[in-house]
Amino acid sequence: MSSKYISTSEPKIKQVETSVQESTIDDQRVWRVRVCFQQNHSQLVRWLEVRTGSMATACDIANEAFATVLEFKGQVSDLRAYVYRIAANILARRGETDAIHRRLDVRIANGPDSFSPSPEPGVAEEQEFLALRAAIGSLPPRAREAIRLRYWEELSYDEILHRFRERGVVVHLRTVMRWVAYGLEKCRDAMEAKERLR
Repeated sequence: MSSKYISTSEPKIKQVETSVQESTIDDQRVWRVRVCFQQNHSQLVRWLEVRTGSMATACDIANEAFATVLEFKGQVSDLRAYVYRIAANILARRGETDAIHRRLDVRIANGPDSFSPSPEPGVAEEQEFLALRAAIGSLPPRAREAIRLRYWEELSYDEILHRFRERGVVVHLRTVMRWVAYGLEKCRDAMEAKERLR
């Protein structure tokens, strides 16, 4: 009976040791990200502000980049370069999204292009608009609201978080960021699917 007890406790001891090792690795990773944040955040914000023309947008992108790095569980040799790469990717995605947003705003404001000799551009734009509208409509309500607040009302993530909390929705900043990322991914997928059908 005692040998049975010992054999069942050994895996538990190994699990505890593994858990302690993983938490130590996580603590080291968090510490590295914190040090990188303290040393590079203001420089990253300035770099982004030059590219975006907005301090609020630059801070928002920098914070999103550091949050992404914090969630990443893999090994990174040059953390500063990795943060800048993530920030550049976020900036590029926002540029693409803003371009789509501007096209849709113009499309909604002006209606179909009546000066086109061919109806094909108008039909293509209409299909694009309908695909994007369907993608946004298919999102879960909170993700749809996060997308609306982020890109139609142009609120920062902190402002979106505040809006949700005003409505009694207790949520973390990372969750709001995930909702927006999920919504953008679904919109991008819908647009790519529509492009493949052309």
